Amino acid sequence: MKKIIGFMLLLVSVQVHSSVVYDFNADCVVGCIGTSTGALTLQDGADVDTFSFSDFVSFEYVSSSGTFFLDNTSTFTHAAADQQYGGIFLEEDGYLPGGSDTLWQFVNRDINPYDDTNNPWYQFLYCDGTVDCNNYCLNDDCSLTTITRDVGGGSFTRREVPEPTTISLLGLGLLGLVLRRRKS
Repeated sequence: MKKIIGFMLLLVSVQVHSSVVYDFNADCVVGCIGTSTGALTLQDGADVDTFSFSDFVSFEYVSSSGTFFLDNTSTFTHAAADQQYGGIFLEEDGYLPGGSDTLWQFVNRDINPYDDTNNPWYQFLYCDGTVDCNNYCLNDDCSLTTITRDVGGGSFTRREVPEPTTISLLGLGLLGLVLRRRKS
C-alpha cells in the first residue's frame, strides 16, 4: 500500500509539459479538391497569432494532394506567426545555402493577398526534388505547376485538449477504483 501511495504522489508531483493543438480547416480552390485539414502543434502557452520557432512542435497537412508532415527537427525549418500579414508561415529547406533541392512550405494569412474579399487564405507548396523546385510555375498565374501547390481559404481553431494534470488525476482515480475493487 505504501508503494501505491508513493507512486501516486510521484505521478502528481511530476511536471508534465503539454502542447496546444490548433486544427486547420479549408476549402480548396487550386490544386486540391474538396477540403484540406491540418493540425498545428505548439508548446504549451504558445498562441497561433504570436508563436515563434521555439514554440513550434509540428504541423500535419492533409488534402486530396496527400498527407504532408513538418516538425522542428531540421536545422532548415522556419516556423512563426506572420506578424506583418497575420497568419502563420512554415517552411523547410527554403533557407538552404545555394538554393533548395526540396521545398515544404505552408502560408496562412488572415487576409487574402490576391483578392479584396478579406477572407482567410492559405497556400501549400511541396517539392520532393525530382523537378526544379525554384522554377515551378508553368503559366503566368502559376495555376499550373510542376510541384504540389494547394490554394484555398481556411483558418485555425484551438482544439480543447485536457491538461496532463487532469488526465493524471483521472488515471489515479481509476487506479484507486481498481484497487478498491480488488481488495473487496
